[in-house]
Amino acid sequence: MSASKQTNKRVLVALSGGMDSAVAAALLKTQGYEVIGLHMQFWDKTKIADIPPGGSCCRYVDPDKVAKVCAQLEISFQIMDAQEQFQNDVVDYMVHEYLMARVPNPCCKCNSTVKFDALLKKADELHCDLVATGHYAKVVRNAEGSESTLLRAVDREKDQTYYLFGLKQSQLARALMPLGDLLQSNVVKMAQTFGLPAEAKAAIQPICFVDNTGYREIVAACAPERYRPGGPIVDREGAMVGRHLGLFNYRVGQRKVLGADSPENSKKVVIGFDTRMNGLIVGDEPELYHSTLVATDCNWIGGQDFSRGMKVKARIRAHHHEEAACILTLLNNNSVHVEFEKPQLAIMSGQAIVFYQEDILVGGGWIDSLIPPVLSKLTKRQTFAVAADTKK
Repeated sequence: MSASKQTNKRVLVALSGGMDSAVAAALLKTQGYEVIGLHMQFWDKTKIADIPPGGSCCRYVDPDKVAKVCAQLEISFQIMDAQEQFQNDVVDYMVHEYLMARVPNPCCKCNSTVKFDALLKKADELHCDLVATGHYAKVVRNAEGSESTLLRAVDREKDQTYYLFGLKQSQLARALMPLGDLLQSNVVKMAQTFGLPAEAKAAIQPICFVDNTGYREIVAACAPERYRPGGPIVDREGAMVGRHLGLFNYRVGQRKVLGADSPENSKKVVIGFDTRMNGLIVGDEPELYHSTLVATDCNWIGGQDFSRGMKVKARIRAHHHEEAACILTLLNNNSVHVEFEKPQLAIMSGQAIVFYQEDILVGGGWIDSLIPPVLSKLTKRQTFAVAADTKK
C-alpha cells in the first residue's frame, strides 16, 4: 500500500474494538484519508448472558470501547445493527450445517455475506469512496484499476486470506487492508505510538464468536428437537458398537469415541455419519485419507484457465499448516474436481477449501463430497450418509 498522501478520499473503517482495526484506521488517517469508524453489532446486549463465552472478532463488544478509540483518533463514529443478518446468514447457517453432520466455517461465510456487504452499503449511505478492515491480507489492483488480486499477508502466522476467499471483485475494488504489509509485532508498536489498546488478538478461530466447544450450546439451544443423543455407533460392517452423545458433538477423525476399555476400541476414529438414522460411523485411521474431492459454490477472485487443469496448493481447513499440492478441473460454473498429489487426512464436508498459487489467492469453495465416498467402503448394505457426502 502506498504511503503517499491521499486527498478527497473518504473511507469507512470496520472497527471491532480490537487493536488491529484501530491501527488500520490510524494508518489511513495519517495517509490523508477522511476516516469514519463503523462498529457492527452482531449480538443483542440483553441476551448476551445466553451466548457461550469466548470468541474474538464477532463477540459482543461494548460500543463505548469503540467510541473511545474513535475519540482518541479524532474520527467520527457510527454504530450499525447487524444482528438480524448475522443471525440469519451466520448463526442459522452454522446450526444447519452441524445438524447435517457437516463442519461449517462461519467466519468465511460472515466476511462475504455479512461484513463486507453491510460495510459497503453503509459506505454508500455515508458517501464513502472506500472501505477498510484490520484483516492481515493484501489487496493489489492492476494498473487500470479494473481487477483486484488478493495476496497473503507479510505476516504468515497472522495471514487471514483463507477467510476472505468469498469476496467478489466488486467488493475488493473498494477495499483497503492496511495491515497486509506489516508484522503484528510492528502493529503492536504502532498501537502504542497512537495511544491505542495494544493487546494482540489471539489467532482467529473457525467460529470466532464462541470458543471451540461453545457452538454445541448454540446448536442445542437453536434446534433442541434435533439434539438427539443416544443414536447408534456402528463400524464399517454395520454392527452397532455403542451409542453417541449427539452427532454434532463429533468430527471426522475424532478418537476415543468408544472409550478405552480395550486397545481395539481406543484406536477407532470417526469416519462418517448417517443423519437419517442418527448414526455415527467409526473405523480405522487409514480410512481417513482421501486424494479426491468435489467442492461446490466456488468463488474465483480473477479469470482462471482450467483448460488443462490448474495446479495449485490447497488449504482444506483453517489451520491446515501444510498446504497440499493438487490439480483443479472445472466441473461447471461453480464446482470443481480436486485431485491431491498425496492423500489428505480427515477431509471434512462443509469446510472451506481455498486455493493458492504462490502468494495469490486464486479462489475457493465448500467441500461437498469425497471420491470415492466412504459409503462405498461399508461391507453391508447400509443407508449411511457419511461426513463428506451429506448434502445441505
